[in-house]
Amino acid sequence: MRTIALGMLMAGLVTAGMGCAVNPIVAHGSVTANQYFGDVGITGNGNSTTILRGSKVSKLSIIGDNNTVTVEDDVTIYRIEFWGKGNSVSIPETLSVRCNNVGNNQIIRRPVAVRPLPVETRYEHPSPVYTPPAEPAPANPAAGKPAAQAQPATLPPEADLTEEASPPEIEEK
Repeated sequence: MRTIALGMLMAGLVTAGMGCAVNPIVAHGSVTANQYFGDVGITGNGNSTTILRGSKVSKLSIIGDNNTVTVEDDVTIYRIEFWGKGNSVSIPETLSVRCNNVGNNQIIRRPVAVRPLPVETRYEHPSPVYTPPAEPAPANPAAGKPAAQAQPATLPPEADLTEEASPPEIEEK
């Protein structure tokens, strides 16, 4: 009785240590595209799966033959496990992963897609326009005439500003 319980406990620990996929795909010949978080497990033959940008996959397990997985840019994957033959995973060349491989499988590294630079938004405002100040309100509203404004004093045209004026003479008393 004790050995049976101990054997079941060991089997449970081995199963827990291997881990089960949080996102299982069990099919033959299916086509899927999704954003995944956690472990992803693909079981079956001839499946085509796309892991969309923004996914954070801790482990990608592929069990079966002739499965194709495409990993888009800006995806995080830490480990890829293969159990089968003819499987391929296409990943960006900048992604570094650990790989466990049983069978004849391949990881294809492709260049990262070039994104266009963000377009700079420029706002063009019209040139500032000078608007003179409004006329002051009349001093006497009953008169209806605006108050006379003081005009700056102007010099007569015959005033020569190039000569220096002599200082005024001070008379002594």
